[in-house]
Amino acid sequence: QAYNGQITGIYGESGTGKSSLLYILGMLSNQQHEYYYNNQKLVLNDKEKAEFRNQHISVITQSSQLIETISVEKNIEFYLKQSNINYTINELLEMIHLKDKINAMPSSLSGGERQRVAIACAIAKDSDIILADEPTSALDQDNKDMVMELLRKCALQGKTVIIVSHEKRVIEECD
Repeated sequence: QAYNGQITGIYGESGTGKSSLLYILGMLSNQQHEYYYNNQKLVLNDKEKAEFRNQHISVITQSSQLIETISVEKNIEFYLKQSNINYTINELLEMIHLKDKINAMPSSLSGGERQRVAIACAIAKDSDIILADEPTSALDQDNKDMVMELLRKCALQGKTVIIVSHEKRVIEECD
């Protein structure tokens, strides 16, 4: 069970099913599973699952699924428009140390930069639940520390954060 206000870590080597589990938790699996939210069983059809996911879950994937045809600014703005969060695009870019990439297209970013923009999008969406699949794998140590601080801040705001990682150092920072 994962709790609000905490970071739950799922650890294992490559190929052990960590990402598959995260996709199941994010209601992204085609298989039927029982889901609980706030200790209540959810009975949802596919459309209702999608609506629930859009309202309550942010998924940060390894491939950092950004919208390729719009700038970094517009990617973040897309999520900000769906939430009531008080951050600006510039504040979010400052948090991930990418203010200078505001007009960049996702295709011009490195893997680590894309990952950081995906994290800014997840924060902008302001979901109750953040699921992160290897969120630090493409980052240097300073940026790993920054990402973990941001995810900790999200947890301290009462969000449920679940991280999948093969890095022991990342898992050691989880609750």
